[in-house]
Amino acid sequence: LRMTISLLQQAGMQIKILDGEDSLQLIVPAFQVSNLAELNNELDVSSAFSLCAAAVVNGQARITNWSMSSVQPDKAFLVAFRKMNIHFEINGNDLKIAKHNTWNSLEADLQNSPDLFPVLAVLCALGKGESKLY
Repeated sequence: LRMTISLLQQAGMQIKILDGEDSLQLIVPAFQVSNLAELNNELDVSSAFSLCAAAVVNGQARITNWSMSSVQPDKAFLVAFRKMNIHFEINGNDLKIAKHNTWNSLEADLQNSPDLFPVLAVLCALGKGESKLY
């Protein structure tokens, strides 16, 4: 949602955001028109994670247009990779990762990034040790 809001603001739309304790309220005036011919949005991190996980198992991946300042909570996969002893390289806007022969188990709370669960569960199943994802 925050990524979408950022994209709409980049397009020149006025959006008022009211953050509540358990809610987020958006006020968007009607009949706004974009003032940009081209928009640049960040990549979908959960999709990039799937490619990176496949590279860990058997291959290599280079993700371009990577942003460490992403508002997407799925970027937490990099923290998981560090805990699992899965090495990657970030050089500017490139994220590179290659095949690993082994990796460690993981205990992780995925409450804020549930999209990672299916692929991360498979990666954990192929690693050594017992993992706990909740």
